Parts: sequence; structure tokens; C-alpha cells
Amino acid sequence: LEFRKAICSLLPIAGTSNPVSKAGMDEMFADISGSVLAARQPTTLGYDSKHFFVYGSDVSDVTLSEDQSGATSKICLDGRRYSVPTDCVRSSMNFGVFEDWGDIHAKQSCVSRLQSAANFATNIKRIIREKTGFSVCLGVSVSPMLSKIAAGLKKPDSITVLYPWRSSVLVEKMPLRSIPDLGAKTFKLLESCLQEYAQSAKFGSFWTCRDLLHVPHHAIASSLSKSESSSNPG
Repeated sequence: LEFRKAICSLLPIAGTSNPVSKAGMDEMFADISGSVLAARQPTTLGYDSKHFFVYGSDVSDVTLSEDQSGATSKICLDGRRYSVPTDCVRSSMNFGVFEDWGDIHAKQSCVSRLQSAANFATNIKRIIREKTGFSVCLGVSVSPMLSKIAAGLKKPDSITVLYPWRSSVLVEKMPLRSIPDLGAKTFKLLESCLQEYAQSAKFGSFWTCRDLLHVPHHAIASSLSKSESSSNPG
């Protein structure tokens, strides 16, 4: 509680009055899209390289864990899987292409916005440390879920940027229970269709998001409708 109070009180000081929402026990989301758009002009990153990371800029392995069950996926990167276009962006935040995502102009625009967001994150992280003594892990991306994934890639005390075109391999391999707001009840409803359609894709003792992709939409809808039926028996 004290952590959340401290973060909420410090965000306006850090230069953003955008919406802040509670996530997990010790997690919060800040939508700083408005501040990023208001900044307009490209900015220069002023970050501590020891604590700043752009996912995919090296080939170090990362792990994705689910707190409740302890399920953990290890993501091994192969540097040969992507190329780094030298003419894509006028900044130190270059990007490789893991999968198709827009054209070069869309990527340039996205990198520019995330660079601006990373500057806000750097400022927020510094002020949190100065005012409260807390160290934090911040994830910067284009959605709450990708930002949450990014925040957990390089612990502790870090800022990690995740470009959307580098996210598929992470989302596919992460434990299914890591999806925000996917609780035990919903997960239990999905297990029957997972076992029917995705059994060959099951890794170890837990389901991944890739497994869910093997399940037809109608099967997922049918499984989830059982919850509504049980809650409205009449």
C-alpha cells in the first residue's frame, strides 16, 4: 500500500498526469500516451546503460515466470534470426525484426514514441529512488500486457523496452496463467479444450499461450460459456 501511494504521488512530479491503475500486488500501470504525444519532438535517451535494456538487442536468454504456479519458460534468442536495418531510425535504439509488423515508417514512428516513453520511465524511476528509496523494474511497450512482460525480463532495478514486432516469441512461450486477469476459474474452464486440441503442444507441466492458439475460437467460447450457464441455472 505504501509503495502504491508513493508511486501515485510521484507520477505527476515525474512529468505525467496520465491514468495510473493497479495491476498486481506490487505492480502498477501508467498510460503515458498523452505525455508522449505532447512531447512531439524526438528526445535523446539519457539512461544508465547498466539498468536499461532493449529486448532483442543482444542474444541473452530470458525467463518468463508465473507467480502463482511457479511455471517458468526460458526464451533462447538466436542472433541470426533477425537483422538490424541501419537506416530505420535516427537513435541508439535500433531494432531487429523478429516478425512482420507494419512497414519501415510504422516502425520508425513506434521506436520514436517508445524512446520518448523510455525517457519518462527513466525520470520516474530516478524520482522513485530519490523520494522513497524503492528500486523498481519498469517495462515500456505499446500495451499493458507487453509492458508487464517487459518489466519482468531483466530483474532487478531495470527499464526494459519491448517493441511489438519482437513480442510474438515471448507471448507464445509464456505460461498461460501469466496473461493478466486470467484467474484460476477461467483457467479451469479452458483446460478441457486445451487437452482436446493442444495436447501435442503442451510443454512440461504447464500450458503456454501457444497452446491456446491451437484451440479453435468456437471451442474457447463454448468452454467459457459454461461459466455463464452455471451462474444462471434457471
